[in-house]
Amino acid sequence: MSYNHRFKENIENNDTTIERTEAGVKWYLPEKGYGFLIQDHSLKDIMIHFSTLDAVKCPYIKEGDRVVCEIGAGRHGLQVLRVIEVKYGSSETRSLSSFLNSRTTPFDLENLEETEGVVKWFKPDKRYGFISPDDGEREIFFHVSVMLAAGYYFLSPGVRVSIKFSSTERGREARILTVLDQEERKTL
Repeated sequence: MSYNHRFKENIENNDTTIERTEAGVKWYLPEKGYGFLIQDHSLKDIMIHFSTLDAVKCPYIKEGDRVVCEIGAGRHGLQVLRVIEVKYGSSETRSLSSFLNSRTTPFDLENLEETEGVVKWFKPDKRYGFISPDDGEREIFFHVSVMLAAGYYFLSPGVRVSIKFSSTERGREARILTVLDQEERKTL
């Protein structure tokens, strides 16, 4: 059973009181698919799952942002049931590409090489993984930001991908990734 399925099942099976609130982002890790909010008047953490952000087309949140939402009791404490509004903490333009660009090294799009391969492994706690390429050359490193840019929070070993990569002094690094397996989901 996937985490997303357990999350939705938990909401559906729980007769809970729903409260509308505004809370600050304590932390949020898009590669893990969840984070926590904290209310101004309470020290209790509120779990926020990526599916509630995804429902309002919000690619990510970070510390300093505020979320207007409906919360209720879940199996492990308070959780966001529905996001109503996200108030960004600064006047910066917020898009997934601005988030990703702040975390990747520059590269020349015109000089990228291309190949296909399969995901060897991805470790969310390390924020990176490796792809075994079909071309028989060295494995290709990929950072979580490349995966998030493709719209995925996690990639399982064996998932078939197309990769545009550059060669660096440390090896080959994926810059653009496309998942070729149609059944691979964009959720946890």
